[in-house]
Amino acid sequence: MEECRANLSSDALVSLKFCLQDPRGLAEALQLEACGTMVQILSDPSQNPEILMEALHNLASLTNPPPGKEEAIEQGAVKPCVLLLRHSEWLVQAAAVKALASLVIHVKGKKQAFDLNVVDSLVDLIYHNEPTVVIVAVRALGSVAEFKKEVKSTPQDGVYRAIFDVALPQLNTLAQNEDRSLAKAARDTSELIKWRP
Repeated sequence: MEECRANLSSDALVSLKFCLQDPRGLAEALQLEACGTMVQILSDPSQNPEILMEALHNLASLTNPPPGKEEAIEQGAVKPCVLLLRHSEWLVQAAAVKALASLVIHVKGKKQAFDLNVVDSLVDLIYHNEPTVVIVAVRALGSVAEFKKEVKSTPQDGVYRAIFDVALPQLNTLAQNEDRSLAKAARDTSELIKWRP
């Protein structure tokens, strides 16, 4: 962690990534507030794309355990992830959607992402030409769509549904994909979007 703070480089972030693969290394990184360090790095979108990508990979690993998700959300991780979905480099987009997918499993992450208009970016990404981006974007869209259950009886309900409904044509196409994992994710997300109380 100290190496990442003192010498920001992709090599330092790759070293941290290997440490996070060990449960003890992950626990130690969380104690040292590694989520906050990653958020700080990601909050500067002008960083080298490789540094952004590695920081996003590390954030995805750090947010695997529930306490890591909560810490990252409290540290403000959702906003830079949402913004980096629009990055010009597709590898950064892929890493951002993966990190975001981890954060939106938590209800606070869903709400923050929705409030930051993440749906528009995720809908754009389900049309991406890179399959790795598409499947994670579909899953993240499904996680955010689950938030619908929280607003089902509010005045926002109609607006909320209309925002998601634009994804349905592409999800229907993806549901026919020969990649069974992608097809299932598209069907599941479509059902979450169509869900009505």
